[in-house]
Amino acid sequence: MQNENFWTTKKGKITIISTVSVVVLAIIGILLWKKGIFGSKKGILKSDDVSKIENSLKFQTYVAADFSNTSVSNQKVSALKQGISDSIEKIKKHNEVASKKSKVKDETVSKFEDLNTKMQELSSTIAATSFVAADVLTKYNALIEAIPKALTALKSDLNIK
Repeated sequence: MQNENFWTTKKGKITIISTVSVVVLAIIGILLWKKGIFGSKKGILKSDDVSKIENSLKFQTYVAADFSNTSVSNQKVSALKQGISDSIEKIKKHNEVASKKSKVKDETVSKFEDLNTKMQELSSTIAATSFVAADVLTKYNALIEAIPKALTALKSDLNIK
């Protein structure tokens, strides 16, 4: 036993095989992590997430008669209001965890915050004591005109077509 070469013994071969397999697995793990297959960051917006944001911001066109009173008007804009606030939250979460290159630009974030401001103006117009359907319609139309611009800016920032 004293003259045997360690690498040719059974223990030596087991040591070599186990070391090589651990190194190969580590290299594969590092490559998969770099490609983002596993260990990806939560909160990063992908094309599916942008599609969900787009679906949550779907709107209908109305005429002044559709906004007959406060409760009907609140019903019509409640889903859109929730979609805007969820979108802003997702974008801010994305910017917290994203790398510098893939962050959503400040101009786009401000467009979504402007949507939120317009939604608050619409809600205050609906809640006003002197409810006027034409005023509500005007605010609603201003809001829905800004939505496609904000979505287009978001898609261009994230390089989604």
